[in-house]
Amino acid sequence: MIELKNLCLAYGSHLVLDDLTATWSVPGIHGIAGLNGAGKTTLFNAVAGFKKPVSGSLHFCQRTLLKEDVFFLETSPYFYPNITGNEYLSLFSQTRYHFDGKQLSEVFQLPLDDLIDHYSTGMKKKAGHYGYA
Repeated sequence: MIELKNLCLAYGSHLVLDDLTATWSVPGIHGIAGLNGAGKTTLFNAVAGFKKPVSGSLHFCQRTLLKEDVFFLETSPYFYPNITGNEYLSLFSQTRYHFDGKQLSEVFQLPLDDLIDHYSTGMKKKAGHYGYA
């Protein structure tokens, strides 16, 4: 059994998950759903040992969860560091694909003037899709 008790996770002063308590049976297949930026990837990073909680605990079979207990395969497109959504799209402007940044921003709710480094995982997946279109 995997147990999260009163888990709080933050990036600086921005609290992403506040007082999360959950239990999952193992073995098993479980899903987590939520809006972009809701904290799903942050939660997975904490369970995998990549992100230290502000408070709370993670347990596996009634003992502290260790990194060795978890296998985590992250699936995220690669972006050059410090590139905005608009700059990323401009890389494809000379190809047969033409993207209307304003329209994409409205449809997919992407802040194209922001750095992609600050996007949630879901937002990065949306942006990354344009490069594979």
